[in-house]
Amino acid sequence: MDLNAIKSRSTNIFNPDRRTSSRQIGTRHLHVHDGVFPAELYADFLKVAENLPFRRQERASRANPVEVCHWSTNFDIELFQSEEFYQYIYAQLEKDFPGKSFLLTRCYINLSTFGDWLPIHRDCSENSHDVTALVYLCREGKI
Repeated sequence: MDLNAIKSRSTNIFNPDRRTSSRQIGTRHLHVHDGVFPAELYADFLKVAENLPFRRQERASRANPVEVCHWSTNFDIELFQSEEFYQYIYAQLEKDFPGKSFLLTRCYINLSTFGDWLPIHRDCSENSHDVTALVYLCREGKI
C-alpha cells in the first residue's frame, strides 16, 4: 500500500476505538494517538522488534552528567522508509502538521523493561523545528 492510499483512508477503518489527544505546550505541539496502525501490521512489526539485536549503546543526553546507557538498535533509513509501518507514521505526521514536509534523519528502537531508567531529555535544540515521532510497542497496554 502506498502513502497516498494510506492518506486517503480513514485510520478509524482499522481501529474503531482509536483515540487521539492534542495539546500545545508553549510553542510546541504534542499529539498522542492510540490505534494508528492496523492490528495485523502492528502485530507483525512487534514480532520483528522482539527479535532484533539490541546493544547497550544509547545515551538519552550527551549533556547529562550521569552516564546512563540503554539498549537500542538502529534501522537503515532507506529501508525503513519503504516499509508500510513507516508510511502510517508519515501519514499521521502530515495530518498533525499540515503543509509541512519531513526528512527522516534517524530511526531506531530503544528497549526498556520494568525498572529501566531513561532520563528526561531533549532530542533536538530548543530552536529547531524538528519533530520526534515515538511509537510504543507492547503486547498489553496497561497504565
